[in-house]
Formats: sequence, structure tokens, C-alpha cells
Amino acid sequence: MAIDAQKKDDIFRLPSMDTLHFGRHISSVCFGGDTYAAVQVGKGRQTAILLCRFDEKGNRTFLQSPWGMAHQPCLAADEDYLHVAWNELVGDEWRIRYARLDAGAGSFPEAETVYQTAEVCQPPVVTLKQGKPYIAFTSRRQERLEIFIAFAEDRQWCTRTVFDNPDGLDRFRSALIASGSSLFVAWDQYRQPDYEVVLGEVSAAGEGKIISIMRPEKQRWLRPSITADEQGNVYLCWLALQTVTDKLGIIDNHPFVMAARCRDGKVEYLKDPGNQANPYEVGDLREGQLAGEIYKGFVGLRRNPRINLDTDGSLWLWWEMRRETWGSDVYGRLVGRKMDSRGEWSKPAIYCGDGYCYSVPPSLAESSGICVFYHFENRDFDLLQAKTFDLKAPEPLDIDTAKWRRWKDIAITPRRKPESNAEVGKESYKLVWADTHCHSNFSPDAEGELDELVNFARDMAGLDMISIIDNDFYPHKALTEVEWQLENQMAAHFSRDRHFLWLPGYEFTFHRTDLQPDFNHRCVIYPRPGGRLLRRIDPESSSDVKMQAALKEAGGMAYPHHCSYELVDPTVEWNIEACSSWRVCLEESVFTMDRLREGARIGFIGSSDTHRCVPGLAGARTGLFVEELTPEALLDAYRQRRIIATQGFNIFIDFRVGGEFIGCQGKSAGPPKISGVIREAPEEIDYVEVLRDGELLWWESPEAKDFSFDFTDETAKKGNHFYILKVKLNGDPSLNIDGDPRTNSIKPFEQNSRYPHNLARGEGVYAWTSPVRLQVE
Repeated sequence: MAIDAQKKDDIFRLPSMDTLHFGRHISSVCFGGDTYAAVQVGKGRQTAILLCRFDEKGNRTFLQSPWGMAHQPCLAADEDYLHVAWNELVGDEWRIRYARLDAGAGSFPEAETVYQTAEVCQPPVVTLKQGKPYIAFTSRRQERLEIFIAFAEDRQWCTRTVFDNPDGLDRFRSALIASGSSLFVAWDQYRQPDYEVVLGEVSAAGEGKIISIMRPEKQRWLRPSITADEQGNVYLCWLALQTVTDKLGIIDNHPFVMAARCRDGKVEYLKDPGNQANPYEVGDLREGQLAGEIYKGFVGLRRNPRINLDTDGSLWLWWEMRRETWGSDVYGRLVGRKMDSRGEWSKPAIYCGDGYCYSVPPSLAESSGICVFYHFENRDFDLLQAKTFDLKAPEPLDIDTAKWRRWKDIAITPRRKPESNAEVGKESYKLVWADTHCHSNFSPDAEGELDELVNFARDMAGLDMISIIDNDFYPHKALTEVEWQLENQMAAHFSRDRHFLWLPGYEFTFHRTDLQPDFNHRCVIYPRPGGRLLRRIDPESSSDVKMQAALKEAGGMAYPHHCSYELVDPTVEWNIEACSSWRVCLEESVFTMDRLREGARIGFIGSSDTHRCVPGLAGARTGLFVEELTPEALLDAYRQRRIIATQGFNIFIDFRVGGEFIGCQGKSAGPPKISGVIREAPEEIDYVEVLRDGELLWWESPEAKDFSFDFTDETAKKGNHFYILKVKLNGDPSLNIDGDPRTNSIKPFEQNSRYPHNLARGEGVYAWTSPVRLQVE
């Protein structure tokens, strides 16, 4: 069936160049008696800033900046003006932009350039101090990511880094508020292996000092939010993440909210005495994120806690959640709780349940509030909605916390890597480890910041290489050119040849009706920054065939990652995904073995497809035999299929057939000799199998961590064959389905299992070599 025979109204399977898409972050303020929201809106390859005004009657009016490459906006307001700041890409140059408009503006005002640089600029935040706008953002300077403060002086914008950074740490997301004559800035920064939250103050003279570094032990603290009252109190909250595991060996993150108050230079943590397990946890974010039974994706922002104040001076904490048991992943709930003047917290309650990506303006009335959100069922600008809610009559939030007893705190240190080399002819190959299918919050159903995933992969999972593969298009959310360039420049910042590499990539989220299931997705990876973003909503890459033709010219590679797929172009498709945190494809399905029997030459990749921000510890990784850790050497290993796939563990395997190494092909004059060396398995080996043409040829149960063997395949008939070495360690096979893999090969993912919906053991039990192809003469 032809692709164009699909339903024309199917925005998921058949988007077009004209399909509007939106950024996930909504910024909202109250101004002039109305509510304003700012979002990024996109069409095709261009983006703009969209301002929406909601009046008291619920009517909406829109103002839009010119099309270009605008990214994520932030709003602030005073009595006279609405202020908006955003980051933007103009050619190869990054800019921080600012615009000001009054309540009667009939068009988007001309924007000013606050800062411009060739280095990456993260989204800014804006606040007002004594009628003047101040903007904070992260940009790269002297090989570090630093916090910049911008302000206007004599009609000229000045930009400074006012906080010392003696340890040379990377600084990321910032929050900004004015109190009295001072400006208070909070940000998160990475101190290996944890993230910490910092509060700093900029005096009226422009001098910066750090008030407090809130440093966790064995946790990650990110995404601060900040506000201040008229009594001189500065409040902030942030996301806290504790790594946990369960009896199945799944590794995940326990997310919660922490908060603090600063007054007269002293910081105290805000506590919730009613939380006996952890009084420092003032917001419980586990629902829908940390599985009671199942993890489910959600298009909203579940790890984005915010704080604000009402006119009574009470502090409000807000977050977004999705019920674990819900069938829908597009309707979430806005949850809030209040801390009164006595420091007592109300019970968390539900204030809205009509959409996702909720935003609550920084100021609240005493009895009512308003939130802005996306409503998934709508189209175009109607996607953006607002709703007024009663602060005094919320819906009770009743959650049984007993379902999370399965999880226990864990401190992670990287597993030891095998040190053995493989000598192949005149070459000596060392084994390095990669996870090339990890989603960040650039995808509409995943958690995790770009930098967070990379730091986790390197310093906790012990990987040598990562690729972050965000979806090119989901309904209402596209991977934009700005996000793609941001990822590329962040990849360049984190990568160091021979030490650690981040190879830029994305997921081509393509569907075709001649397959069942109908997806033919691809992980697309480039060896170095600068590759083209080829999305299915772009005319030149609107099909898998078109995309791969363009990819071949651009110098990238692609591989499919479901149990069923249609191979398109062997010059860019060298491998397939053998296992992930969704499926153990090689064991649950015979689809790939059937393709190999048909003559396809493909190697095996283990890549997690994690949506839970645990790259390298989500049930899959790839071992690559390379001369050195460089992008070109990695790409050569993928191209030559000198790779092994495992369920997340490190192991050394040297497998040869007729003298040919893993992934290679050759000829044998007579029965081929087969040999294998297995070293440094993390657990004792249950059994080792050699498969010929997908059928069992040889089997042994060594019950040891090191094992070697050799024999001659006397039964090999003349002709073409492929050989695979499979290793199974002692323990749970971690499969998602039971029964005959032949009957399961075309079925979609099963959820009624021990490892449902993106949950997998951090380290499973299977490892496979890429096939060796041999012509026996």
C-alpha cells in the first residue's frame, strides 16, 4: 500500500510541512488585567515566538514575531510593559533577544539583540528590578558553560559573568528574581558525579557573590525556580533525583522537590514535618515517573517544579503529573500545595486536569489562580488554552505510596571494563562501550536534560560514547533546527577524542502502511557535529527512502530499532537494534534471523531507547572494537560490524569463524574452524551457543566467568552461511513475552510482563556477536 494512502487527518503518521508545532515550555504572566503566554511556534524548518493574550472573558488574541530560528521564550511584566526574552539562531550565530510591548500593542514589537556569539546560548530568563529588565542565560566561555547577566545601561545592553567559578564547573539552567536593590540568581551546576543548586546575589553595584551552594550527597539537584516576597525573603525550589533499584535489577530515578528560603544571606531548607520518610521532600513527583507497576511516557513536563506567591504572601509549589494507571499520555494534572505564613504545608491537591505542559503565572490572587496549558485534541493556535481555578476548592489527590516500596536507594559507580584487546591481522582493537539511543526532554514523552544524560552516561554508567536520539516529530512537537544545532554544539562541548564522545543524532519517526506494526523508525547518527537534520516533515526527507538518500550524501548512518522493519539502503544501514529497554528483539522475535537467512548483512547494536534518563543502565549497550576512541574509528567499527550487543553489561568476546573476526565476511576452503574467547563476564556464564544460519550448532555450559573454545564445523555444507556467538549469564532472561518467537515477531509491544513499557534490568543476561558471514567452498 502506498504511503499517501494513509488517512490525511492522521497528524501522527502523516504530518506535513504546514503542520504547526510548538515548544514544550510555556511562560505566562498576568499583565493589565489579562493573562499572557509565550511559546515557541514552528512551521516547517522555521520557528517564531507566539504571544497569546487571554482576557477576562476567555477571548484570545495572538501576536507573533517574524519567522526565523527563535527558541524558548520567557515573560516578565510590570505595571507598564510586558517583557519577553528568548534565544535565537541567526545563521551560525547565537543571539539573546528581547522585546517590550504595552497592553495596547497590535503587533509584535521589533526585537533588540542583547548578546551575540558563535557559542551556544541556552534559553534565557528575565525579571525586572526597579523598572529595568535583567536577563540571565547560559553560554560557553573559555571552554566552560557560564551564567551571564545582561542589563540595559544608557540604552545599550551590557553582558557580564559576575560569579566566580574557581572549580571550572559547567553551569546550566538559571532562575532570576529581584528583591530590594539586589538581584538573586539560582542555577544548577555539575560537580562530578552530582548536580548542585547555587544561589547568588548581584548587588546594586553589579558585584556578584555566591550566598550558598546546596550540595547533595549521591543525588542530582537541577532546575531551580525562584521567587521573593516584600519582606525580603527569597524562596527557591528545585528538582531532586535519587537513583534507585528494585529486586528485578531495574535502575531508575526517584524524583522529588526540595525548597529553601534565604533571608539576610542565610539559607534554610523548608521541611514538610508530615513526610516521615524524608521531611526535606516537599513535593512528591513519583506518580507516573517511578513505576509502581509500569512506567508510561507523558507529553507534559513532570520534572519542572515551580514556585510563586499569592497576594496573601503564602508560598505555592506547583508540579505536573500523570496517573500511572491512566490509558492516556496526553492529559496530565496540575498539582499544587501551599505553605502558609506559619510554615505549614497543605496537602497536595489537583487544580486542573485538562491538558499538559502547565504554566502558572508568578503571581496569584488570594482565592483564584489561572493556568495556561496545551490541549492535545485541538489543532494549530487552538492548542493553547487557559483555565481559571479555585485555590480554595481543589480536587483531592489520593495516592497510595505503598506501591513504591519496591524501590531502594542505590549509589552507582561505573562497572569495570574488560582490558583485553583483539588482535586481528596487523590491527589491535580495544573494546569501548556505547549507548546510541537515549531520549531527552526534547522528545515529547521523555525525561532528562541533554547535559544530564551525557554526564550520567559518562560518570555513572561508565560509557565511552553516547548519542541522544530525540524524535524528529510527534504531534504538536517537532525537533527544531535550533534544538538540533543546540545538541550539535553541546556535543562538541562534551566530546574529547580518546576520552569521551557524544555523537549527534535524532530519531526519524517514520510510519509506513505496508508494515505491521507500521513503524519504520531509524536512529540517525553523525560522527561529528554539523550533520543535516532530515525530518519526515521536510519535503526532501518525507519518506525513509528519501531520508536515507540524503543521509548518504551527508555522511551519517542509520539503524532500525523495532522487532520488525524494512531495510532500505545497505550503504547507510549496517546494523539493527538487537535489544533495548523495550524489547529483547533477538530473543522475542525471529524477524531478524529471517532477514539474515534472506541474505541481509547486518550487525547487532544494543541501545537502550531509555526515556527515563538512565543511559547505559537501561538494559542495553554496544561494545565496539576500535583502534582508538575517535568518531571516525567508531563509525568504521559500525560500518564493519565489529560490534557486540549486550543487555547492559560489559564483557570481552573474541569470536572467529574460518579466521574471520566478528562482523566480517570471507571464504573457507572446506569445513571452517570456529573459536571463541570470553573474558571478564560480570556473572558466571550459564551457557554459550554458536548459531549457524539461525539454528543451534554448538552449546556448552562453562559455569565460569572466563571461557574459551574451538572446534571445526564438519557439517557445514558448501554455500553461504552466517555464524553468531550468543552468551547467556546466570539469571533472569528479562524477556517481555512468552511463547514461540515466530508468532510474536509481528506483534506490538506486550505490557503484561515483568518489564513493561520501557522498564528493563540495568544489566540483563544476554550478549550476541554480530554475524560472521562465510562462503564455504
